[in-house]
Amino acid sequence: TDATRMLEATFRLLKEGKEYMNADVLWVSDFKIPHSSPAFMEEIRRCREAGTHFYGLQIGITDNEWTPFFDRIYRAEYTPLRNY
Repeated sequence: TDATRMLEATFRLLKEGKEYMNADVLWVSDFKIPHSSPAFMEEIRRCREAGTHFYGLQIGITDNEWTPFFDRIYRAEYTPLRNY
């Protein structure tokens, strides 16, 4: 999975969509996503400094390297059933 398209859409809405100007961001994901380009990671930081809050709802128990970029990530722990 690549976060590029998701981040592009997020930043476009925050910048161009007047109805989203003061919106916060909520990601619902398993967060098995590698970090995107340094430019996108910097844009998250700039948005947060401007007052946009980033929240996540993580589905699953995988390690999450996105935590420093979010105000809070909530977890819905899910472990797939084993097939015997």
